[in-house]
Amino acid sequence: MTLRYLTLMLAFLISAAPAHADESTLLARLDALVVSNGLTADAAAARAAAVDPSVRRREAVIREREANVASADLAYIPQVTASLGYTRLSRVTFPQLAPGVTIPQILDNYSMKLELAIPLSDYFLRFPALVDAAELRAEAARVDVQAAQLQSEVAARRVYWQWVRAQLRVIVSEQSLTQVKAVVGQMQARVDAQRASKADLLRLTAQAAEVERGVFATKSQADVALRQLRQAIGAGPNEVLVIGEDVFATPPLTGMNLSVEEQVKTAMAQRSEVAALDLAIRSLTRSMDATRAALFPRLDAFAQANYDNPNSRVIFSGAEFNGSWAAGAKITWNLNGFLGVDPALDATSAQVVQLEADRENIARQLEIGVANIVSGVQIAVETRRTAGIARAAAEESYRMRMALLASDRATAVEIIDAETELTRTRIQEVDALIDLRVALAELRFALGEKL
Repeated sequence: MTLRYLTLMLAFLISAAPAHADESTLLARLDALVVSNGLTADAAAARAAAVDPSVRRREAVIREREANVASADLAYIPQVTASLGYTRLSRVTFPQLAPGVTIPQILDNYSMKLELAIPLSDYFLRFPALVDAAELRAEAARVDVQAAQLQSEVAARRVYWQWVRAQLRVIVSEQSLTQVKAVVGQMQARVDAQRASKADLLRLTAQAAEVERGVFATKSQADVALRQLRQAIGAGPNEVLVIGEDVFATPPLTGMNLSVEEQVKTAMAQRSEVAALDLAIRSLTRSMDATRAALFPRLDAFAQANYDNPNSRVIFSGAEFNGSWAAGAKITWNLNGFLGVDPALDATSAQVVQLEADRENIARQLEIGVANIVSGVQIAVETRRTAGIARAAAEESYRMRMALLASDRATAVEIIDAETELTRTRIQEVDALIDLRVALAELRFALGEKL
């Protein structure tokens, strides 16, 4: 960063520094404030999204929903059951059929069974809807993660610009303190030369104490802002954070050429929250289709293979293994399931109405929110313009008061008023600059744009 560019930035913020101010020190501090490899708003937003626990939590929801999709897909696999069994029977007394004829008793029973069940009707009426519903819920979770990332990014941008604002305010307040102390020194020399009253000196000394208190307050606020930024981006305790953003550049006024109605329409089409709600509504609709399957009879095909000792289908087989099989189909109809369809559909329909109401609320909130944000951008732009004019006037007023002081034609009150107004306009210009950055980030977030 060249000294010429630093000089231009200095003129933007503190071009009214009196001749006695140490300009080399100011330039060095400004040079240390903005560095080419420092932290930018984009980098802060990306780091915040990577460490935000709310994003991690929603990513875990994706894994849960994807597992549910896998479970729903498994329903297409026919149900296969294999079993091995042993049964010990008690001895019983049979009636004698004829003299010398007895019925043999086999007390040890062994069974090996393999069963196959195919829910044919569910393949067409139930399973497709269940799988679609699960996939839509998984997609809604993915979109929800995008929404969480954008929320984390815009929050990090707010914190970043508050941190920048705090550092700029420290520079402004310290410059003010330097100027006031210099004036106190000049007034002290005039008092010593009996060219000014001690009352003026005391008034300026009190002003210096007040400005010093303001410097302490702004530094404390800067420390808090730095702590918030570190927490937001997951910075380590030993990581040095410096500004890498071109703070004084004029950002592009994205979306300001559209009407509020057009911006709301764009936001409804792009916001992740709206997309997640739409997917959730579609998922519930498909779940209702699966519920309606209980209105119809269920068709199942089955097959069974047995290898038993003794086999009940082989008469007088004795204590030996014999195989047998069975296959068929059956239609079942469950009255309780039929009666439960309407309540289940009513419950799911009520959930759809809730989500549709949430979607409408988002549209209403966006209309007011976008209007407020657009107004904030416009106010910040106008405030920045007028603050520049006010700051230039305050600088000229301060120069004139200092010139009058040199010829003993300015009072302490006039100097204090001029210095106070100069500090106020400088801070106002800094605030307008940061407010514009924050408002534009808020607008892009409201429109659902990637930050």
